[in-house]
Amino acid sequence: MSTSNNKFNTLAKGKTPAPFSLRLTFEERAKLEEAANGLPLGAYIKAKLFGEDLEKVRRRNIQQPLCRADDLANYSALERNGR
Repeated sequence: MSTSNNKFNTLAKGKTPAPFSLRLTFEERAKLEEAANGLPLGAYIKAKLFGEDLEKVRRRNIQQPLCRADDLANYSALERNGR
């Protein structure tokens, strides 16, 4: 990792800089997730920003949920009604 002579490096005095946060609209995030194609968003953004090869980034093992949200809502409604 390279070092630079920016002011925040001297002000931090050895501390790690705070993480960077980016606010997106729902539509912007949906577009970004579609473009990332299953890659973690942070890794995808870094690869695009710094011209890194996307093939070097490991994909997450995304597991499918055990049940759908609407099934869970139906089950909860049945429990409340005593069935």
